[in-house]
Amino acid sequence: MTTSRPPVQTSPPPSMQGNGASPQPGPLFARQRLLFDVFASLNLATFLIFTMLLLWPRFVAFRGRACVQEFLVYLAVALVLMAGSWLAFRRTPPAPQLLASFQLAILGAVAGAGVPYHGGRFYEAALWGVTFDKPVHFLWSFAGGLLVAGLLRRYTTGPAGLQKAVVVLATMGLGAGWELVEYIVVMHAPAAGVGLYDNNMQDLAANALGALASLAAPRSWCRLGWPRKSHGLGQ
Repeated sequence: MTTSRPPVQTSPPPSMQGNGASPQPGPLFARQRLLFDVFASLNLATFLIFTMLLLWPRFVAFRGRACVQEFLVYLAVALVLMAGSWLAFRRTPPAPQLLASFQLAILGAVAGAGVPYHGGRFYEAALWGVTFDKPVHFLWSFAGGLLVAGLLRRYTTGPAGLQKAVVVLATMGLGAGWELVEYIVVMHAPAAGVGLYDNNMQDLAANALGALASLAAPRSWCRLGWPRKSHGLGQ
């Protein structure tokens, strides 16, 4: 007499299921999401407080109320980006290194806009002809390149070389989008302190350098959510 054995379960446990992902230890993933929530909420709250207490008074002092459109455009774009990114990436919270890269870029932007320098803003401070605005563009593009690389690694497949090209081009495209925002500001507020064609090209060059530098970052810096099976980029 033989007894039948119960069928062997071949599906992974719940902690390992979902979209081909690698195992997701609940507590570790929860800590990573909590870190992202703290990062996003603190930066959003700090941005609003910093805007009301320092940026707006300084903007009025240096640019005048006639350029209020410039301030409102930047404020609206920043709020949409911050709130939208918070909601979009809660399911796949970025790695701490990626958050740190964005935090460094944010601090650079805060310093450039908030620190006084010779009657103006620290953005105009120059060393060897390079204004502080350019390293800030580099930092934003470096962080943006890491984010684009993380999105490609998580959601796409393809040759590593092609994906690296997409990282650089997509990041530069985002930077060009910001330059369009500045152009819209100039069209509606000619006295805005945005700069002319030469400044825009230097900004784009700094963006390109930041995007290229992001390719040299370790793969772990680009992680979104818990590690998945690797795809192309960085293999």
